[in-house]
Amino acid sequence: VNVPTAATATVDELFLSSGGILTGDGTVSITGGLSWSGGTMSGSGTTIVENGASASISGAGAKTLDTRTLVNDGSVQYTSSADLAVANGAAITNEQDRTWDHQTDADYTGVGSFTNNGIFRKSVQTGITLVELDLTNNGTVDIQTGTVQIGNFGSLEATGTLTGRGNLDVTASGGGGNLAGIIDPGDQSLGSAGILTWTGPLDPDPAAPVHNDLGGRSVCSGRCGRPLLPAGRDCCRYGLPGSYRR
Repeated sequence: VNVPTAATATVDELFLSSGGILTGDGTVSITGGLSWSGGTMSGSGTTIVENGASASISGAGAKTLDTRTLVNDGSVQYTSSADLAVANGAAITNEQDRTWDHQTDADYTGVGSFTNNGIFRKSVQTGITLVELDLTNNGTVDIQTGTVQIGNFGSLEATGTLTGRGNLDVTASGGGGNLAGIIDPGDQSLGSAGILTWTGPLDPDPAAPVHNDLGGRSVCSGRCGRPLLPAGRDCCRYGLPGSYRR
């Protein structure tokens, strides 16, 4: 299917399977459901899962997002065992108050970006998911099970949170991620631990809280994972490279 420049194709249901190609410079607006079990979305256009619509990314077929922008303004459930290959600067945006639920150990690989303004959640499977894309988080990254490795962490904006009772493994991109939001591994409501491992420069905004709450305390002192904190620093409001356990 080729959607040309300046055109908008509005469809209720879109099925994209192995060997299928959605391309072009125009916009595809999906008002009911997207079923993506394989194939390629390409071109400089945009695919939008509209408010009230849902997307199912499933099956073992290879999936590629090439150049195109994929916007979720509805809901996404990713159950596929296959990675999502992203190429030539393709972009994924998860809009505010929307959920992208990643229920598998598949990866997001290649060259592109993922902007999360809502909830990006890893659930169900307990293995490792690599997000190789440049990640900007204005919403919540919620790791309920397993581990999410973020290979190119761009920024955690003031409205953003990194949380969950699973493991979050972050490599800061470039000169270090911009940290203005909340880093809060664990799930206080369930009394569950979470682990944050940060590799590379860590330069948090002085006003940005790093909630570690060792042993369930709301304020902790002394040791905040490793290494030891400087004297007089509160680990709930201070960040250092290393591993932090709630």
